[in-house]
Formats: sequence, C-alpha cells, structure tokens
Amino acid sequence: MKHATLIPTRRFSIVQLTILLQVPVLLLLISLSQQCSQSFIMKPILKPIIPLSSSRMIPNPTNTCPRRHRHHHHHHHHRSFQLHLQPAQPNNENQHQKHQNKATRTKMTTINSLDQFLEFLAEDERIVVIKYYASWCKSCHKFGVKYNQLAHEHADQIQIMDDDDNSNSNENENKNMDSKKEIVVSKGKVRFAQIEYGANMRLCRTFNIKKLPYIQIYKAPVGKLSEFVCGPKFFEERLTSRLDHYLTCNDDQLKFERDLDEGEVLVKDTLMEEVEKKNLSMGDIHSSESKNANKVD
Repeated sequence: MKHATLIPTRRFSIVQLTILLQVPVLLLLISLSQQCSQSFIMKPILKPIIPLSSSRMIPNPTNTCPRRHRHHHHHHHHRSFQLHLQPAQPNNENQHQKHQNKATRTKMTTINSLDQFLEFLAEDERIVVIKYYASWCKSCHKFGVKYNQLAHEHADQIQIMDDDDNSNSNENENKNMDSKKEIVVSKGKVRFAQIEYGANMRLCRTFNIKKLPYIQIYKAPVGKLSEFVCGPKFFEERLTSRLDHYLTCNDDQLKFERDLDEGEVLVKDTLMEEVEKKNLSMGDIHSSESKNANKVD
C-alpha cells in the first residue's frame, strides 16, 4: 500500500497577512494620485506692486459664485483677481472739500502797534469799531461777550487755510505756522478790532484813554465818528443803537453828525470854562471883601 505524500501547506502570520492586504490599497492610491496630478495645472501666482492711493483689488465677477456652489467646480476654476486702476481726484476738488470741512469764525483783528492801527483804519471804507480792554478787568470780560456777539452779526466770516495745502507732506513739515491765510466766506458791513491796555499802554496814553472798556468808531473817508466809555450795562444803549444808526447813514450825514457832536463838546467845554472863571472871580471877590473887613476892624 502506497502512502500518499502530503504537500506541506505554508502558514502565514498575522503581520504578513496585513502587509499583503495593504499592497493593493497602496497601488490604488498611487494610481489615483497620478490621475489627480495630471488633471491639475499649477500656475505661478504673481503679486503686482500696486500703489494703494490709486488702485483697488476687485474680484472677478465671473468667479463670485456662492460658497455652497463653488466647491463643486474647484477642480476646473481657479480664483483670479483683476486690477482696476482708478484715477486720483483733481486738486481743486480736494481743496474744495478741505474748505467745507473747516469751520468758519468771526474775524477779530488784534492791534499791537500804531502802524497796525493806521493800516487797519486804511484797509477799506467800512465802519471800524475798536475796543480797548484789559485782561484783569472783570467788566471788560462781560463786555467782551456782547462785543463778540455784535461782531458775529456784522463782521466778516472767515476760514483759516494753509498756503501749502497743495504741496507734499515733506514740504509741509518744513514750513512754519505763519504760512496761513484767511479766506473770507461772507463779507460783513463792519470791521472789528481790539487793543489790550496792558500790552499797549503807550498807544492807549496817546488817545488819553483812562477808563475801560473804551470804544472808538471810525470810517476811512470821514474820520473818527465817536468815542466813549461803554460798560456792559450800557452796551445796547451806547454801542449797538449807535452802530445801527451809523449803518443807515451815508458819508455826508456822518460828517454832519460828527460836527454836531464836536460842537456839543465844544459848547460844554466853553461852558465849563466860563463856570470855572466865574467861580474864580467870585472867590476873588469874597477874599477881597474879607480882607477889607479885617482892615476896618
């Protein structure tokens, strides 16, 4: 009896089995990666140098699809940007916008010398009102509030602008604060000024100013119209009403009223002189009578 020969079977361990099973999976992944690499085209991304002041990056409207639909086409479409150049606005429009942004204020001239005083009077033929005040005077501060309100109603409204608005920033840093100019927004009928007593004592003494606040009113072709002491209680009575009346008069009428005012002052002065002379004469008579009485005794 022949014995059958048994072919020994090969036994594999668990580790070997797992390796054998992973081989086809790896081959499948490699094939898939090759197909994906062939379907994609890598393009270099260029970043152009763009001036920030004159350009803007705007997405292409063809690729602005919603996020929920865009992921279906990510294999075929690439997000791109288009460069749109926008020209800068002209300088005139920029300057006009700067004028609108700056607030207006009332023009109030500060005089610190006799030359400035004369130049201010000869600037034009409008009525001029000049206030004399002191920084330590309480009534001058109350008067100043009403004076500024009156100036706001009748004076020029201006804007303070820089001469170097159209120049570069480097040039702006090198220029001083004195390079400012006034732009008249609305022209008034009266010009206003102020003189501080403590800083201009010599100028105030030339006008024989002894009480504060003090007001002078001028008009270039006529001359001085009036001058007077004006406290805050008598502001409307002495200054406001008088200024309103002057604005309704022409040059001939102003000259006539000035002459009348000067005539009244002259009459008052002459009367005072005569009264003083009479008082002196009466005093001499009484002294002489007393002397005669002493001699008789």
